[in-house]
Amino acid sequence: MPGDVKITFLSAHNADNVGHGESSLMQHLTAVEELLVDWGNRTALSDAGLFHSVYGTESFSGSILPLELRARVREIIGPEAEQLAYIFGAMEKGSFDHCVFNGPPFCIMDRHTATPVSLDEGQWRDLCEMVVANWMEQHPRVDSKYKLHKSTMFLAVRPFLSVPARRTLDSAYGFKNT
Repeated sequence: MPGDVKITFLSAHNADNVGHGESSLMQHLTAVEELLVDWGNRTALSDAGLFHSVYGTESFSGSILPLELRARVREIIGPEAEQLAYIFGAMEKGSFDHCVFNGPPFCIMDRHTATPVSLDEGQWRDLCEMVVANWMEQHPRVDSKYKLHKSTMFLAVRPFLSVPARRTLDSAYGFKNT
C-alpha cells in the first residue's frame, strides 16, 4: 500500500497528537522508518519500523492502537511487518537483553500474554535492527548521562546488524569498526 495510506491510518489514530519525548509519536515513527530505509532494509522491515510502537512498549505506554486492530494493521502493512511491529512492542526488554548476551535460541517474552515467542534468526536480526533504529533516532535527544546506558548491550548486538546500522552505532558509541 502507498505510504500515504499508512500515514493517514496513523494520523487517524492520533499518532500526531501523542507525545514521544520532545516530539510526536508520528515524528518518531517516521524517523525510525527513514533510518531503516536509509540502511537499505526491505519494505517489510521499514514498515515494521513505521508501526513499531503503535501497540505501546514496555517503556512507552502511549499506545495508539488496541491489539484488536492487529488484523487491520496486517491489511495495511502486511503480515510480516505487523508481526515484527507486534514483537517489538510486546517484548519484555529483559528477555531481549538475555538473548543478546546468551545467543540462540532467540526467544522473547510477550508482555501481553506472558508467554515466550520464539524467533528464527531472520526475525531476530530484524528485531535487533529495529531496536537500534529506535534508539539511534532518540539518541541525539537523550540526556548525556544516559547515552552510554545501553552501550554494553549495543556492543553485543553488533554482529546481528546490517553494515549500515552497525556503522551508525559505531559512530554514535565510538565502537571500533570490525
